[in-house]
Amino acid sequence: MDSVIDTETGNLEYQATVQKGEQLFDEETVQSVRDALYGNVYVTRFGNQRYAMEEVNMMAESGTAEIVIDGQYSNRKYIYSAVLAFPYEDPEYIVYYAYKANAGHRLGAASTEIKNVIKTVITTYPLDTMVDNETDSVVHQGEIGNYVNKSVKDAVANLKEQGYDVVVIGDGKTVLNQYPQKGSSLLNNERVLLLSKIENMKVPNMSKWSLKEVNAWANFANIEIV
Repeated sequence: MDSVIDTETGNLEYQATVQKGEQLFDEETVQSVRDALYGNVYVTRFGNQRYAMEEVNMMAESGTAEIVIDGQYSNRKYIYSAVLAFPYEDPEYIVYYAYKANAGHRLGAASTEIKNVIKTVITTYPLDTMVDNETDSVVHQGEIGNYVNKSVKDAVANLKEQGYDVVVIGDGKTVLNQYPQKGSSLLNNERVLLLSKIENMKVPNMSKWSLKEVNAWANFANIEIV
């Protein structure tokens, strides 16, 4: 309501004024929202666990929208979207993304792409709250060296010393191939695959792997993923 005028006298009885406060929401309300969005990723999840990251504590809310095709809602194509915020402890960034895809597509693969963007952000603009749960070391981006033709033992020791999660494929003693390749840029707590022998390959637990890492392993194993 802007104002109140007496219709009989024409006198202005009330004139509203704009009052601005320094804080729009109280701290308790803000904390409740942060806790709920954090819980979406790490507690209740409902698919939002795909946005969990080791480098930073995430908050997320995702959604799905129907699409009208030929005058009716499609039962196959949808718009998938999510709002991500980080870090949980002291939020600085909000990321929104949306894309159109078929129902049943690989949600994990799609989330990997946006997490790569976030990794670039936190590498370029380091956060005070970046975490490395296992080593409590500084997370940074660098180029991976060449480990082909080196001993598996030495390669693993060197990579782990830098903070990488190393997966050795086969039971050989010499590195035959590697992923990522020499000169590739990645964070120092990401996964590195070392191929040591074509025979005696065991399938590792890939539940937290990116699609690129799964494809790299499949390429080493000469297996086609469908």
